[in-house]
Amino acid sequence: MPHPFFLAQARRLLAILLAGGLPYALAAEPVSPPAAPTEAVARSGHATYHQGVAAAIAPLLAQPLTLDAASRIGLLNSPQTQQVWADFGITPHDLLLAGVLKLPAPLALQRDVLGIGQGAAARYQQDFRTALAKQLEGIQQAWLTAAAAEHKRALFQDIALAGEAAGDLASGQRKVGNTGAAHALPILLEQHRLASDRDKAEAEALASRGALAAALGLDPQHTSALRLATLPALPRQLPALSAMLAVAQQQRADWLSARAAQRREAPLGGVLAESRAHFTLPLLTQNNAFRRSVAVRESDLTAQAISAKGVAEVQGSHAHLVAAHARASRYQDHLLPLHAQHVGELFKLYNGMLIGTFELLESRRKELEAQAEATDALQDFWLRWLALEAAVGGEVPLLTASAVAATPAPAPTEVGKTTGEAEQKSEAATASPAAAPTAASRNQAAPLVPPLPRLPAAKPATGNAHAGH
Repeated sequence: MPHPFFLAQARRLLAILLAGGLPYALAAEPVSPPAAPTEAVARSGHATYHQGVAAAIAPLLAQPLTLDAASRIGLLNSPQTQQVWADFGITPHDLLLAGVLKLPAPLALQRDVLGIGQGAAARYQQDFRTALAKQLEGIQQAWLTAAAAEHKRALFQDIALAGEAAGDLASGQRKVGNTGAAHALPILLEQHRLASDRDKAEAEALASRGALAAALGLDPQHTSALRLATLPALPRQLPALSAMLAVAQQQRADWLSARAAQRREAPLGGVLAESRAHFTLPLLTQNNAFRRSVAVRESDLTAQAISAKGVAEVQGSHAHLVAAHARASRYQDHLLPLHAQHVGELFKLYNGMLIGTFELLESRRKELEAQAEATDALQDFWLRWLALEAAVGGEVPLLTASAVAATPAPAPTEVGKTTGEAEQKSEAATASPAAAPTAASRNQAAPLVPPLPRLPAAKPATGNAHAGH
């Protein structure tokens, strides 16, 4: 009859192999709403705003918190975003009345809340757009970090459990004389290493929860009750680089500002004769007389520099996104299925008593470690996605990525052109299918933040065919 110790270990091994993983987060109590307003705040009249926000976001906190829900809560309740709103005379109560929680998912800050291309001529609106987008990006990064850390916490618990089972089995075999110290001690060392990794994952999950709660303006004393949804699935297709350059033409604040400056600056008066000034080297001598050139407008040079810088940022962000997508896809399509197949094959051999328990436990541990690495790869992909959105100056919706990819991109240097042709192409790009509203956004009559009126484009002078040269 088998020894009772080994029977117990066999049952424990079966439980580890058949475990489907721990849930991402289990909460025993609802998440606490934002802290109660102070007496001074109540006297100032802002308590009503605060109570209205707490009641509005309560349904979002009553279910697993998604990235979209975290973005909406952050726009309303984050102390940092509230400061941005306050600097421009907007309160969270105003946003609630405007219907920010009723916007279609996923939330598109630039398209639905601010309005794409609106307020390009106003510096204060550019600062407003930039500051709000930066705060929202920080909130989304905090959610991605917390969601990934929560998943890895569950995985490392299972990994440590497998190491503990192997260590207990090695200790038991050593006690009954079935194995020696040379075989048992490495297994015990690995058991304690895995336990340390589990403790580290626990600490990282707790710290990331606290950072997310702080970013959302929630009570930090009840972060353990915050339930997090899983990371978004990896999209199978990515938008093309040409499509991202087209989106940047329509949404980047610095490009819109450069075009507005070109429209404001007076056009050149006519065809300029070739300069007949002769310079000698070195230039900074008394033999050379310098004059300010009138052949090129300052706004044109500025626009060309901004265009080159923006194109480089979009290209770099897109390249990093493609690489991150390839890495995450490799895990999901190849590595994880192969690990699962390997564990299944070894389990058959174990049932046939052709391999031992340690080999089976090691294969299971490697499979769980690969799942943790896959989580890191998926998190890195979505962080790269946020970086691409920051580079193009707005959201890159997954639902419209295929439509945007089908739109031809304008030339990268078009921002720097000075003739009426460049302005016409810019307007055509704005009206292209890439900017067409989706079925969900057609219900929105206008952006929530009213834009300033757009300045008219400057008309080029007659006969100025070579104005830009």
